[in-house]
Amino acid sequence: MLSLFTFPGQGSSANLLVFKSLLQNLPIVIKQKQINKELLNLIFQTPTNPGSKTVISALLFHHYTLNHNNTFTNAVSIGHSLGELSCLTINGLFNLQDAYEIANYRNDMMIKHTLNYLMQKKALSNEQFELVAILNKNSKKFDINLPEVEQLINNTSITIANINSKDQIVLTGLSKDIEILTPQLPSNLKLKKLINPNNIPFHNNAILNPLRLDLKNFMYTRLNSNVNKLKIPIISNYNCQLTESIDSAIENFIDSTVNTVQFNKSIDKLFTDNNTQKIPGKIVSFGPGNNIHNLLKKNLIIPQQTRDSMIDYTDVDSIVSLET
Repeated sequence: MLSLFTFPGQGSSANLLVFKSLLQNLPIVIKQKQINKELLNLIFQTPTNPGSKTVISALLFHHYTLNHNNTFTNAVSIGHSLGELSCLTINGLFNLQDAYEIANYRNDMMIKHTLNYLMQKKALSNEQFELVAILNKNSKKFDINLPEVEQLINNTSITIANINSKDQIVLTGLSKDIEILTPQLPSNLKLKKLINPNNIPFHNNAILNPLRLDLKNFMYTRLNSNVNKLKIPIISNYNCQLTESIDSAIENFIDSTVNTVQFNKSIDKLFTDNNTQKIPGKIVSFGPGNNIHNLLKKNLIIPQQTRDSMIDYTDVDSIVSLET
């Protein structure tokens, strides 16, 4: 049976209490992965930053492997946006310290290029990029009409950051444009503001594309040269393709950083493969947070039996319940 391992993005929830509980329950993993005290202290101080979330995801995965004999010869992985870095990390391409630094460097570069853009546009000091989700209130009758949304945001600062499902997409844009968009939305859609503390226009190619080369160089200087091939192939959020190539996987991660996350399309393509042996019969969703687990639970493309047996490996309570 093919297994699918999923990893969350930067918007996943993570808090200090959960991480402390994980540390108490993952002593063997921490010892095996040789996590230094300095890194642990950094995560304690900033449990919600991108690097901390990436490390927590990797720790949860390694805890899972200890209880399942490390046998993953028949598995694939997908990460939502930043989660693709978790996929690269569990394949041994980066150690936890380097993964932590890459995630935070990526975030810093997005902030830098956002500020550059606002300065070039001579934006007002109070202009901010918001992150909002468009949710379908009548999912049983309608899907979100993507072309209609694209038409509404045409010639504005708003772009589509994530297409998470047929009932949920995420937009980013300047506050003034989001305010204008809201009353124009069809009656079956509602808008929900998301947390965006660093004012980043996530996945906006026009603004973030300049970070590509710097991020690529930063990653390759930390790459584990002893790994020749991905042991757990990765499904790209950018081109929806499955790859075992290290270079392709890194390039895909960078592409997905500066382009719309096609999460829904990637999942649909995986579960509609003509070769039934390539369709996952088991899904394990790793934390922090259970956003991805909940998204997949509602995706009707995934067979009911597979959705019913999905494993939510996102926090201490869920892990303990699975092992008792």
